[in-house]
Amino acid sequence: MDALFSAADLSSREGYGQFLVAQAAAFLPAEAGLEAGGVHDVLPDWARRRRSQFLVQDLSDLGLAVPDAAAAPAVSGGPALLGWAYVLEGSRLGGNMLRRAVPADMPTAFLSDSYPEAWPTMVAALDQQLTEPVAIGQAIEAARTLFAVFEQSAQAMVDKRITDVA
Repeated sequence: MDALFSAADLSSREGYGQFLVAQAAAFLPAEAGLEAGGVHDVLPDWARRRRSQFLVQDLSDLGLAVPDAAAAPAVSGGPALLGWAYVLEGSRLGGNMLRRAVPADMPTAFLSDSYPEAWPTMVAALDQQLTEPVAIGQAIEAARTLFAVFEQSAQAMVDKRITDVA
């Protein structure tokens, strides 16, 4: 997945836009799925973790439409919700590093860390709530499922780029 998303040239407006569109196709339904599944029950600070609004704003600032959502399965149950939240929080960490490649005149609210405590409190929630092997396995399987959604979105970005060039 990282290799696929790395194909986007974040230093160009077009490449950065493609990256944001691919992120939005997976991220927006993932965040909505977490909320529908009851993530507030396992992460009381969920409201501070939300980033969809920043992604939508960055797309708007670039004059891009919100893409159709990638197909994402429903998610429910504490361990699965934590697995999905882990994926999104990991993307927050990666976003901080990716932001360095984006020119200063482009919108980067989605890649900016608006909640620096997100990762340490995520790790604490995982440690507190995933204490049984079955729950850990459920969280891992859910994370893998969501990673696959992001991978499909990244592949679609790469495929579109290839057809645009051809």
